[in-house]
Amino acid sequence: MVYFAPVCAQNIPAGKIFLSCNALTTSYTYTQLRGDIAGCLSEAGYKIVYAANEADWTIQVNGITGKKQESTIASKTWYFTEVTATILIDRGAFDVRIYENNFTEKGAHNTDFDDAALDAYRRLTPKICAVIKEQIAQ
Repeated sequence: MVYFAPVCAQNIPAGKIFLSCNALTTSYTYTQLRGDIAGCLSEAGYKIVYAANEADWTIQVNGITGKKQESTIASKTWYFTEVTATILIDRGAFDVRIYENNFTEKGAHNTDFDDAALDAYRRLTPKICAVIKEQIAQ
């Protein structure tokens, strides 16, 4: 009798992804966004590659901080921002665009506009990951 061990789906890569992220706050680049998205995709079985020509999928995420507002309530100042992230998904190394969309999220913090932008990016990250996984699974 021959026994074949079941193949665990988690051990089979779902595909190779080249991930490019550029996320700006009001005064610096938020590099953690790329790490958070890469982690989410790695957990789903995708392999992150460092050259677009090796990829099954090319994903670009570009974030900018837009509107800013400051409000003082009972001697405490709150900072509000609006972050817009653009997601572009291509098959292969920028070969065929299969998805393009913008997502906007508001962020708030009581220290400064940068921390308010980080709050918005943290809210956007799960949405970005879900969209990417949904689109490349089709």
